[in-house]
Amino acid sequence: MPGSSQEIVGSAQERPCRFLGGLAQGTVRSTERSAQLRAHRFGALDGLRGICAFLVLLFHVRIFIGPNFFAHGYLSVDIFFILSGFVLAFAYDGKLARGMTVRQFFLERVRRLGPMLWIGALAGTLSFAAITAAGSLSVAALTTIIEEAAATAFLIPHIGAGMAFPLNSVVWSLFAEICVNLAFAAVAVRLGTRSLMAIIAAGWMFLIFYVAWHGTAHFGNHGSELLFGICRAVPSFSVGVLLLRFWRARILHRLPPVNPVLLFALWFALMAQGVGQLPALFDLVQIIAVAPLLIALLARWEGQTPEWMSWAGRLSYPFYITHYAYVQMAYGLGFKGSVWLLAGLAVLSLVTADVLARWVEPALRCAISPGNVPLLGRSASA
Repeated sequence: MPGSSQEIVGSAQERPCRFLGGLAQGTVRSTERSAQLRAHRFGALDGLRGICAFLVLLFHVRIFIGPNFFAHGYLSVDIFFILSGFVLAFAYDGKLARGMTVRQFFLERVRRLGPMLWIGALAGTLSFAAITAAGSLSVAALTTIIEEAAATAFLIPHIGAGMAFPLNSVVWSLFAEICVNLAFAAVAVRLGTRSLMAIIAAGWMFLIFYVAWHGTAHFGNHGSELLFGICRAVPSFSVGVLLLRFWRARILHRLPPVNPVLLFALWFALMAQGVGQLPALFDLVQIIAVAPLLIALLARWEGQTPEWMSWAGRLSYPFYITHYAYVQMAYGLGFKGSVWLLAGLAVLSLVTADVLARWVEPALRCAISPGNVPLLGRSASA
């Protein structure tokens, strides 16, 4: 799910990386052409990422309230897929064209995504352990939880009935994103605009038929749907890559400037809609038309963006990957829905995400940086 502007903004110099007060040191390599990239933080896109992460939380807490509470919040995942394509194309097009291998790309993605994935696996483990311990925590149950934690940490899904990642169901989207990321790295150099448009058209055709049959675009998190979840990610990711090319060609600058806050409010209002009479049609309109236009307008924005948008972008990944553990623990322990519970879940998720984004994630990324992990050092020397 990552893809914030932090991935494309860095220092032109290598900077020392300290882990837990200097117990270990390494070097974090910045992205290239940073002097130019600093001017394009895409703060409005960061703000959207934070809004979408919060909308996913609101969608999940409907188990305490009812099925019509932010019934379409899952569509924010499709926003994440578009943002991933936009930001990764911005950050890696040049590197891949200059010879970066798929393996090198993969190891960079591990360093970027791995720390919070492992924290998310730990959060899900503790949540399930707390729920189980409230009943009877047997050795067999503990063994199963540990096995599931390892599977989640290494993105090994369950294929078949049940959740693909039982300890933390949101991990399915990260799995789908990484699969599409690797495919992008393999073909990016040869991927012309016409080919990209053909992929988008084919992906949208799949979505139209599958969503019409399924009745909703809420799929991908079950083991039996995982392949379809990847297919769901492909067109949206490709749209993000195409939008980046349009942005570079200044085609997006022909769009009228729209204040990002108005666009956030629009998306928030759409996600708050109830199930309605035609949920499949509603979902398809958002994925195919509204979401791409929304991101195009936000990428086109050249005005000032408040600091809270950058803050929201920094928190979006840790928030997204950890919030579900709190939700499922509250539900498993029998808490009843109330305003206080929802406020508590929101505040707890925000505080956790802020701590992780400020201290834990940077420390873990430093710990597995090329200077500290020989495998990453050999492979990141492009």
